[in-house]
Amino acid sequence: SIAQCATTDVYLEGISLLAAKAVENHPLFNGQECSTRYIDMTNQPCIYSHTEIHEWQQKFIALYTRALAVMKEMLKLQFPLKDQPEDTKESVWENTINARAFDICRGILPAGITTNVGASITLDTLNDHFAKLMRHPTLEVPIIAAKVFAGLQKKYPDVCKSADDVVQSTQHYQAGYFYNDLTAALGLCNQGEIIPVGEEFYHGVLDFGSYRDIQRHRNGFTTMPILTPHLGIHEYYLDMLTPDLAEEFIDLFKAYQLWYKESDINVFEMQYSTPIGACVAFSMQCDLNQALYVIELRSAKTVHQTLRDLVIHWANQLSYLTKISMYVDTSEDNFTLKRGTQTFSEVKENESDQG
Repeated sequence: SIAQCATTDVYLEGISLLAAKAVENHPLFNGQECSTRYIDMTNQPCIYSHTEIHEWQQKFIALYTRALAVMKEMLKLQFPLKDQPEDTKESVWENTINARAFDICRGILPAGITTNVGASITLDTLNDHFAKLMRHPTLEVPIIAAKVFAGLQKKYPDVCKSADDVVQSTQHYQAGYFYNDLTAALGLCNQGEIIPVGEEFYHGVLDFGSYRDIQRHRNGFTTMPILTPHLGIHEYYLDMLTPDLAEEFIDLFKAYQLWYKESDINVFEMQYSTPIGACVAFSMQCDLNQALYVIELRSAKTVHQTLRDLVIHWANQLSYLTKISMYVDTSEDNFTLKRGTQTFSEVKENESDQG
């Protein structure tokens, strides 16, 4: 297709974390999403379809806001600047403190909270992928897809279809195409436990926040779970919060589980009020080279600890099965200042160099 030779940029602002995953769920997606690990999400709006969902979102965000302030102060006491290497910049230390606090508190955030996604994709991929998204079972994603098609047809009228044409050609796509729910199959697993199914298949339970990281690897296939509260909150978030905050989170989540069980809202929309610290079951299929790449990349100390623990577990299993040498960072998790340098900063042009 000639459309494979044309690339365009798409910017989606103010879409939910769930919609971002739907947009990114394509092997040829080429883009980036704002990270909950580096951004204070306190004032971010949420996407919701029902008042009850929004009420729960507000409860979780209120707890996130309180927890973030407490954890920042606690971490400053736990890892004071005076205990860092002599040449440590205060700004790097401050960024590291913030990043670690975001890591701990992000599990409280509801999945309907908004983020931004930017991508550079061929017109052929956009036509194909967003056509299918017109049939996505959430209310939000088809609206996003229709807006993308409206913009594409305006800019590339000879190449891109209209939203109306697309809807007619995608009637056979059902909810099962977009989600592969393994909760029933893996529901008996402990949080974080892996089921080995051979060298190319990796199954496990992970919090949705870290699932979003592993799902971004394109050279393979990762199932898309339905986010529910059924498998509970990943223990990492409860262990890292102060006892009072952890207890408050547990109580709020238990109340949410009761509401979830009794609600008649469909499961696709209730994802928007479910915290991203809730666990999901998933599987990942890739060749051995990609497995090694994922394991070596995602075992670094800068990776979120829940994903890092899972990947190190995979590494141990793969090493046992294949006896292949791997460069895996299995050192104990600690306070690493690298997190404080993984930021964008504004670069200003030197006025003295201007002619």
